Amino acid sequence: MNGWDEFSRVVDDEKKAARELPGDALLASVGKNTWAARGEELVQRALARLDGTEAPVPTPWAGINRRLGGGLWPGMHVVVGGTGTGKSQWALQVCMRAAQVGTPVLVLSLELDALGVFARAAVFVGADLGLPRVQWSSIYTGCQGDKDEDTRKRVRAVLDAATPVLAKLPFHWVEAPPHGLPHTKIIELTRELRAQYPNRSLAEPVILVVDFLQLIAGIDPREDTITRVSQAAYACRAVARDLNAVVLVLSSASRAAVALMAVAERKESVVTRVAAHELVGVSKESGDVEFSADSVMSLCRESYTEGAPPLEGGRAVHLAVAKVRAGQSAWHEMRFDGSRFIEAPAQSRWMCAGCGDAVDVTERDGMWTCGKGHEVEPPVEGGMPVDRPLSGQARKEAERARKAKAAEDKTREKATQDATVKEAKATASRDKATASREKAAKDATVKEAKAVALREKAEAEAKAARVIADARR
Repeated sequence: MNGWDEFSRVVDDEKKAARELPGDALLASVGKNTWAARGEELVQRALARLDGTEAPVPTPWAGINRRLGGGLWPGMHVVVGGTGTGKSQWALQVCMRAAQVGTPVLVLSLELDALGVFARAAVFVGADLGLPRVQWSSIYTGCQGDKDEDTRKRVRAVLDAATPVLAKLPFHWVEAPPHGLPHTKIIELTRELRAQYPNRSLAEPVILVVDFLQLIAGIDPREDTITRVSQAAYACRAVARDLNAVVLVLSSASRAAVALMAVAERKESVVTRVAAHELVGVSKESGDVEFSADSVMSLCRESYTEGAPPLEGGRAVHLAVAKVRAGQSAWHEMRFDGSRFIEAPAQSRWMCAGCGDAVDVTERDGMWTCGKGHEVEPPVEGGMPVDRPLSGQARKEAERARKAKAAEDKTREKATQDATVKEAKATASRDKATASREKAAKDATVKEAKAVALREKAEAEAKAARVIADARR
C-alpha cells in the first residue's frame, strides 16, 4: 500500500468514526493526536501533496491557482462582489472546470433557476469547443430580444454540441424552495452528493457552491440576519471539514464597502485601488464569517466611460485575493464579457522606479528597460496592471468607507445585542406569565378539590344523620 492509499484509508476511517462515535470521542482525540501517534501519517500526507497525488481543485485560471497555492484546497472560500460583478458566473466556471476533470459538483442555487444554470454551463462548453461566441442570456431568453437569425443558429449549434458533453459531467444542482434553504440542509445535501459516488474516497474532494449566503434561511423566524448568515457560514465550514469539500460561498458586498471596492478607470495602464488585504470583511451581514474562511476573494469592477469600447477580452474585473491561509494577498486582473472570465492579457507598461511612473518597456538580452535606460523589474504576474498608490483624496475616501463600515458593524452589533436582551426579557415575561397561569390553574384545581371534598363530607354527614333518624323511628 503506497502513502496515498494509506492516507485515504486513514481519512475514511476517521470520517466514519467522527460520524459514529459520541461526543466523548472529541475528548479521546486529545490523547491520540500526538506527533508520536500520527507523525508518520502526516508525513505521508505531506509527501502525497509534494508528489501531486493529493492536489487542490484547480480553477480555470493559472494565475489565480498560483495565488491560492495551486488551486482551491478543501475549506471554505468566500467570494464577495456587488450586483452584476459576475459572482455566479465565476463560481460556475470554476465548477465546470472541476467537473471536467472528474470532481463531483453540487450547486445550491438560491437565486438561479435550472435553465439559468444550464445556459451558463452550455456557454462554457461552447467556448471550450471553439464554437462561435454566444451569450448565456441568448440561450436563456431564446433570442426573443434578438431576431438575428445568425445568433439563433449559433445558439442551436452550442446547444447541439454542449448537451452530450454536459450529460457526462458529475454536475448536480438543487433549486432552493421559495422560502429559502435552511442551513441545516447544507450538510445533508453534501452527504447525498457523496452518496452518489460510493467509490469515491473521502480523501478526494467534492465541490459545493452556496449561491448566495444571504439567501440561506434560518430555522427560527425570530433569528436576526447576522445570526442566520453566521450559522449558515459555520454549517459550510462543517461541510468542508467533515466531508472534505471545497465550499464556495458567494456573498453580496455591504453598501459601506462600495467605495472601498471601487477601482477607478485606468489611465495609461495605471490602476488605482486599495491594498488587497483591506477587502477582508466587506461582505454584507457577514459579521466575522470572512475572518474564519480559508480564503476571501473580492470581485471589483473597474469603472469605464459610458459608450467606451471594452478592453481586449471584455470589461476589466479585478479579483482581490484578500486572504488566503497558505499564501499572500494580491490583486489579479481578469476580463469578463458577460458570460465568461479570462485572465487579462499581459501589459506592456510597467512601473519604473527610476521614473516613478508607468512606462513602456523593451526587452534586450533578457533585460527590460524603459525609454530612459532604467532597468525595470517585471510585475509578479504578467496579467497584472501597474498599481499606483492611492491619492490623498482617495485614501481619505477609503478611510471614510472603512470608518462607515465599522460604525455600521457596531450599530448592527448593538442592535443585535438589544434585540437579544429584548427577546430574553420577553421570554422571561412569557415564562413568568405562564408560571402565573399554571399556579392559578393549580390553585383553582386545589380549591375545587377542597370544595368537592367538603360537599362530599357534608353529603356523607347528612346521609349518616338520616340513617340515625330512621333507626330511632
